[in-house]
This record gives sequence, C-alpha cells and structure tokens, in this order.
Amino acid sequence: MRWGCLDCGIKPLQLLMATTDPRRQALVDSLRSRYEEAEQQHDAEAKQALFKEAVYLGIQPEEFTQAR
Repeated sequence: MRWGCLDCGIKPLQLLMATTDPRRQALVDSLRSRYEEAEQQHDAEAKQALFKEAVYLGIQPEEFTQAR
C-alpha cells in the first residue's frame, strides 16, 4: 500500500503538515493574494519574486497559483 500523493511525490507527513499547519496556510494565502495582484498588473518580476520566495519557504508554486 502506498501513502501520500501519488502524482506529486509528497510523503504522508508532508501532506498532513501542508493541510494542517496554520502558519504555513497563512504563508500560502499571502503568496496567493500577492500572486493574483501581480497577475492583474501583468507584473512578471513580481511573480518571479514570489516563486523565489515560495521555494525558500518550501511551498510549491501550484499551491498558490492554482484556483482553490
């Protein structure tokens, strides 16, 4: 039996932490909000900076760039 996200390679503990850590969720929400603003303003530099910030924080871009 395999546990975790089969398509994304995330292990069960990472998946659990990603869905239950309020601090991490606040970071994702912040990235999402700023990404949406950068999208509206067609600001490629701001989006690039957000991707770099996400990597530093250990957050996958898909977590804040895709619709909920």
